[in-house]
Amino acid sequence: QDTRIIDVGSGSGHFLHFLANEGFRHVTGVEPFIPKTLRYPNGLSILKQKFTELEGQWDVIIFNHSFEHIPDNLETLRHAHKLLANNGWCVIEIPSVSSYAWRHYGIYWHQLDAPRHTFLHSLESFRILALRSGHQTPVLPLWSLRIPLLQSLVRQLLLDSGLLMPLKASPGAC
Repeated sequence: QDTRIIDVGSGSGHFLHFLANEGFRHVTGVEPFIPKTLRYPNGLSILKQKFTELEGQWDVIIFNHSFEHIPDNLETLRHAHKLLANNGWCVIEIPSVSSYAWRHYGIYWHQLDAPRHTFLHSLESFRILALRSGHQTPVLPLWSLRIPLLQSLVRQLLLDSGLLMPLKASPGAC
């Protein structure tokens, strides 16, 4: 697979190892909190740097529960827009205050995770943020579901119904 994938906040690269083992040849992670850049025998690299320092063009940019830890969400999404290839996807999975869990548990909600979560968006605040950053198609962020199979099922149902749409770079915007 020639898809260029960057995983932001990738840790040691567990998810990217899975993708590399599935045949994706151009997978990279970016993680500012590791001691040094990691280079694995399968070609995978995890770069020790901030996402906003990253260069290049990417077909898929993934923020899997890392976006809510980044202090400047607008700058980050603008940088993602700049790095996305034409028809690229920016996949952001975050906890949301639009969730049942927030409404039900309030201050006891596990995903508050203060002070590590610097922002917790509602669906509307995220839609506005995405549009202000230059993305033409806002994404409905998914909040954390603890069972990956159920999470995958929900994502597939949302994609099939047209309720979940990836952020896409405008043609010629990069």
